[in-house]
Amino acid sequence: MRTFLNLSQQQVMTLCEDIRVAVEEAKLKVNNSVMIHITLSIGLYYHEGERQTTFSQIYQYADQALYLAKKQGRNRLVLHDNAIVH
Repeated sequence: MRTFLNLSQQQVMTLCEDIRVAVEEAKLKVNNSVMIHITLSIGLYYHEGERQTTFSQIYQYADQALYLAKKQGRNRLVLHDNAIVH
């Protein structure tokens, strides 16, 4: 199992982008005949240090970034920043 702990923001973003691309490039066969294409939108919240952040806040920030990714056209990675309107 891979964890994001002890990874830099850039490492986490690279890993998430690699996952997004792998999903986009996957070919899935349904009912042994129909090929489907799927994509993945990712909302990411990252912070370092001793800042106190609750799970609820982390979830909210990641969710805001996910909705922004979908609003911007889907199939993308969006990193939450404090400029996202609450």
